Amino acid sequence: MFWVSDFANKGSWIWRNLMKLRETARPFILCNVLSGEEASFWHDNWTHNGDLLSVTGTLGPQYSGISIDASVHSVVDYFVWRNSVSAQPSNFSTTTLWKTLHPDPPVVNWVSIVWFKNRIPKHAFIAWLVMRNRMSTRDKLRHWGLHVPAECLLCGAADETTSHLFFECPFSQEVWSGLMAGTGLVLSYKLEDMVVWFQSILGDSKFKTIVKFIFQAVIYFVWKERNGRLHSNGQKQPIFVIKEIRLQIRAKLLGMDREIDSSMRPLYPEAPAIAQQNRVSYLSIWFGRFQV
Repeated sequence: MFWVSDFANKGSWIWRNLMKLRETARPFILCNVLSGEEASFWHDNWTHNGDLLSVTGTLGPQYSGISIDASVHSVVDYFVWRNSVSAQPSNFSTTTLWKTLHPDPPVVNWVSIVWFKNRIPKHAFIAWLVMRNRMSTRDKLRHWGLHVPAECLLCGAADETTSHLFFECPFSQEVWSGLMAGTGLVLSYKLEDMVVWFQSILGDSKFKTIVKFIFQAVIYFVWKERNGRLHSNGQKQPIFVIKEIRLQIRAKLLGMDREIDSSMRPLYPEAPAIAQQNRVSYLSIWFGRFQV
């Protein structure tokens, strides 16, 4: 092989000295591949990025399994798969490829307020839309070019926006305060502050779960009342909305308590009543803190 042969004792003095200049001349020589039979896979600059042996190092032939004497023509083309543009060749993975194409977004600080265990699905969905500012309030409709009034359907005193409708409107605030009055918690009527406020609530997990139920239920029933006024001209006072919310949350908490009781019976087959007495139920917290 021309590039690696030892010419120290071969040829004339002039030839031997010319051979010493091979590395100097190599960058100037490009190999345009036609058949590839005469082009050295490792030594010739057929990629126009230098000889491959310089790129891979002396272990390149060993790792690749391609002979040091191989020609470009003799190496069979094949393709390898990478699950990401920066990864090493590997087997195809649907999961890894999906994560590469759809990287996980940063976790938002309100995720536990919306997608918690035992949530009421329709309430959680509306709360999720509110958190993402995707509710079709009148300010959104007007921005989209629809000719609708701007005033809030519940109070008529301000433009209807997400922040106003669910938190700043006097109607909504009366619902909020009516449900939270017995808790001793100081509530902010701004969504951003409320999210932070939720994270700072002290108490056991059942108490916090009930507060989350209230948060989602207020949003759901305020939106329901807003749509009711828009489509049927019927109006409810805040006290009746509060009663609806209390009724639905109590029913949900009762079902959760019964589910816990059912799961505890196998653990206390001989004394289920004693086990229930020693447990603080959701309903006991509800009537002790939220509906006194």
